Order: sequence, then C-alpha cells, then structure tokens
Amino acid sequence: MLLGREWWRGKHILDLSAGLGLVGIACAKLGAKVTISEVGSKQLECIRNNVSINQVEDNVRVVELLWGDNKAINDVFSNPGQDKGCYYDLVIASDLVYIAIRDSIQEQLVQTINRLIEKGAKRLLLVYEERMRPEEEKILQMLTKHQNLHLFQHPESDICLKDVLSSKHNLSDSDCSDNENDTGFGLESLLEEELTFRMYSLSSVDS
Repeated sequence: MLLGREWWRGKHILDLSAGLGLVGIACAKLGAKVTISEVGSKQLECIRNNVSINQVEDNVRVVELLWGDNKAINDVFSNPGQDKGCYYDLVIASDLVYIAIRDSIQEQLVQTINRLIEKGAKRLLLVYEERMRPEEEKILQMLTKHQNLHLFQHPESDICLKDVLSSKHNLSDSDCSDNENDTGFGLESLLEEELTFRMYSLSSVDS
C-alpha cells in the first residue's frame, strides 16, 4: 500500500467500512478521488466532520454501505448527476476481518468483497492485524472458493502508523460511538503503535 505519492494522484479509491475515515482521508490528501463507506447516521456524520476538518471535501464522498446489501454495493458504483458510473482502481478493506469474526458476519464480508470485484473494482487490498488465525484463515479459504478471485499474499510487514501519516491529518474521534459507556480511544496512542498486518491483494482472474 505504501506506494509513491504520484501513484495516488487521480486514482479512484473506495475505503470500505472506514471507521473514522483515516485511511480514506490520507488517500485524498495524496490526490486520490475517494469514496468512504460506513453504516449508521452517527458514524457517517463523524466521517463527514473529519473530511471537513481536513479540507478534502472536493475529493471525498461519504456513503452508507451495509455488507451483503447488493443495492448499496451497486450505489457506490453510481455517479450522481452523470451518465457514466464510478470505477475503483483500489478498494481498501482495513481490519474488517476482525469485525467480521467478532460479529459473526464472515459470509457478508466475503459476499461484499466478491461483489465489488465482480462490479469492476480493479484490485482490493485486504489488511488486518492477526488476532485469531484459525478464524481468519477460514475467511481466506472462503474467498479462494470464488473462482473469479485471484488472491495474492504480501509479505508480513511492521507498519508504524505514525510514520505513514503526517501530523497534519487531523481527526476527530469524539461522539462517534453509539455506546454511551465507550470512551473511545486516543488517536495519539494509536499513531504510536507498531502493528503487524497481514496484507492480501484480491483481483479478478480476468484482470
């Protein structure tokens, strides 16, 4: 994912289930045209606020996409007000494997990834921190069962988020949780962490 700055300029990126929108905003800062997806009005409002804080409104649109919802998936490929639909050079799926396992929605995640590739996304980058290896490998096995998907594993790498993102990428994490007892987390401590991710690229076998 750590490509040269020039690669991102003008590229069309979908940040799938983006949380605070950190990755999508960083891509927009590099000159990409970004669609950021999440679920729930409160979360979408939080992302829009972060987009505004970082002054990337011209390069970002925020949409709701529930895994497994084919209409919502089709909608992210639509281009409101224009006859020509959207396409994506890259879909980023960051740490969604953990969410799928936690909420027992592995099939919905796999269905969504498969549908995005079928709709014409050129490549999907699946990145996650290894936590529950047997369950994570089951998801990878489910993905490889789709005959139209090609799965490539990148070497494991240590990524320090602080080195990836400059301090000018301002994010607000306040009022983003639906749980009143959830105090959230400090972005400063997050950016200091060194996390080991597994990285996979998925694309159509025809691409």
